[in-house]
Amino acid sequence: MLNSDAELTLIPKFNFLQQQGFSGSDIIRVISTNPSILNYGVDSCILPAFRIMRQVMGCHSYVITVFSKPGVRYIFTSVKNLLPNVALLRSYGIPIELIRKHLLMKPGSYIQNPRVFKDVTMRVEEKLGITRDSMGFLYGIELLCGFSEENLLSKCRIFKSFGWTQSEIQTFMTKNLSCFKLSEQHIQKKLDFLMNELQLKPAFCTSACRLFTLSLEKRVLPRYKIILILKEKGLLNKKTSFCEPITISEPSFLKRFVLPFKEVHEVYAKHTGRSLNILSQGSAVISS
Repeated sequence: MLNSDAELTLIPKFNFLQQQGFSGSDIIRVISTNPSILNYGVDSCILPAFRIMRQVMGCHSYVITVFSKPGVRYIFTSVKNLLPNVALLRSYGIPIELIRKHLLMKPGSYIQNPRVFKDVTMRVEEKLGITRDSMGFLYGIELLCGFSEENLLSKCRIFKSFGWTQSEIQTFMTKNLSCFKLSEQHIQKKLDFLMNELQLKPAFCTSACRLFTLSLEKRVLPRYKIILILKEKGLLNKKTSFCEPITISEPSFLKRFVLPFKEVHEVYAKHTGRSLNILSQGSAVISS
């Protein structure tokens, strides 16, 4: 930004953004996350991009959110694709409110070449088995835009190897898109633990999908071992679910399942690197 000519580059763009209703803090937010905006002409790229995005999003704050996302410089050269792609989705009966929600999260998936985009929508139905009237259809588009088709199908086959149906996998996709960013090895290990060790069913895994986003080695397994020890020693009801202790915050877990029980202090300290003395002091505070 310091290398930009103030008269020719900075001032015209600042003035344009102010004329569009951007506050000083909005301008700083947009430029700090996407300084490449300074490389585009106001009339040739920036103005058309903002007009199209505002036409689609229908809300000034939504436009700011989209242009403030890191790495969206491609929007300025490809945003013309947005209108035909949104029109295609609307022709499928997808509400504009839902389209806007997804644009706020993954704008890049919706500004592809219209021919390529239509092909993606067809493959979502044909390859992933997600119909256009499903709530998961747009998630399917984003998945195919972010990963190769074979990569996704390979990961789906892992779920099927654990007894999941296509319908269960589709439902899971809509609630835990980020899981498919994990490597096949990670997905395999998590499913093996959740379904074979904890004996969870696909429906529960989907409803408690946060279990998939937590680190198996750093979070899930250490807490599981602690709960297991407490149950074995009769310090915790054997019917206590493993899921809640695994998903609650660290301070809550410490207070409820570690500090009151000296029997697990050493195990907790080993896995977290905390000092046994600190745990003992915390235990004394709770007791008093």
